Amino acid sequence: MNDHKKEYLLKIFSRTNRKDTENYVLTGIWHRLNNFNIKPVTQQYVKTDEGRYALLDLFFPAINFAIEVDEPHHTNQKEQDEVRMEDVLTALVSDDWRACNHSTTSDLVFRVTTNEKSIEEIDEQISHAVEIIKEKIAAMGTELEWLTYEEELARIKSQETFSIGNNFGFKYIKDIANTIFGRDYNNLQRCYIKNIDAEHRLSLHCPKLAILKAGEKIAPAKGWLNELSDDWSTISQSNKDKDRNKLLAEFKEEKKSGTRRATFAQYRDHLGFIRYRFVGVFEYDSFENKNGIDIFYHRRVQDEVKIVHPKKN
Repeated sequence: MNDHKKEYLLKIFSRTNRKDTENYVLTGIWHRLNNFNIKPVTQQYVKTDEGRYALLDLFFPAINFAIEVDEPHHTNQKEQDEVRMEDVLTALVSDDWRACNHSTTSDLVFRVTTNEKSIEEIDEQISHAVEIIKEKIAAMGTELEWLTYEEELARIKSQETFSIGNNFGFKYIKDIANTIFGRDYNNLQRCYIKNIDAEHRLSLHCPKLAILKAGEKIAPAKGWLNELSDDWSTISQSNKDKDRNKLLAEFKEEKKSGTRRATFAQYRDHLGFIRYRFVGVFEYDSFENKNGIDIFYHRRVQDEVKIVHPKKN
């Protein structure tokens, strides 16, 4: 087994080691599955049709299938105002998962019930879950691949487009520039690059999103309070240290020129590492002063970008 898989698996399953029953079920499923070509994710967020967020105990992105362990007093739903921006960014965004009613069984979720169940009954459910996963893998008709980060970048680079439905987090801004926009950076620290794709009038924007701490929204980057709406349709920006008229003029000029922002928002993934996820192409829309704070709104106008392939000499 490759080292990157070993490190990943040890980290994700260590997140459940304080929940004895859940840990028994999830590791039992993984070991009986005995397939190192399918990547598991623990504690995957998904938005429910009630407008809340829920944690899927174990999720397999390759087959779009999850395992839930229903333990006594186990609750994994969070009200909207308790959800961190990272949770919004890492949540599943497909129509299937938006429509999935988290309170009932569906073909997307298998529930393991442990309350008042014997170990033999729990084991029987584990075996059933493994059978379903294997059936779904077989039904795909293609061989699964658990790619390294570099292999993922190469795969993305070979595509024609990149969309918000691609659940992939870039490690570095240079990787976005090089993979999506055909650049050749060795290092890149700037969160905004003007006209990175002149042909399609796109700039690159990688904002740090607002942090929610003790119920208060905190600006993590040079006074910029960047907020992404729950449905990813709008980004609002405010900065009390910046001149309103200057910012307003810059945003209006940007819109007039037809320039839009390919936006990759910064977040921390389920293992705590900083990543950048594509949330859409945005253009300046409107301005308001709310409770003495100047807020600039950008609306999403595209949910995918064309990947730039350098022209061969």
